[in-house]
Amino acid sequence: MEGFGEYLKALRLECGYGLRTFAGAMAMDAGNLSRLERGKLRPPKDEGFFEDVARVLDLEIEDEKIQRLRELAMQERLSQVSEEMSSYAQEVELIPVLLRTMTNKKLTREQIEQLIGEIRANY
Repeated sequence: MEGFGEYLKALRLECGYGLRTFAGAMAMDAGNLSRLERGKLRPPKDEGFFEDVARVLDLEIEDEKIQRLRELAMQERLSQVSEEMSSYAQEVELIPVLLRTMTNKKLTREQIEQLIGEIRANY
């Protein structure tokens, strides 16, 4: 399976950008871009990063390539959840169901904070 960094690098190369040129156009450190592409740095969650990639690659933010990059970033961030959380999620089979439900319902940050508050207050 292709990861975030591999996909980002493939997009960059597909558009003919070298590492330093792309990093400069993104206003980011070339070393950090290299670490991102090699999976040594966590994928960003900041929407501005994806807007910058789209701008530099001359793509619309809604383009399927940018959407795919976002999805890969989210997948990798989720896969890097601490070992403790991962083992708890495996023990409690409903954790993935809870996360899917929250995603499908598109809960806002405020709603998630309210849910956390209710859990803390009642359990």
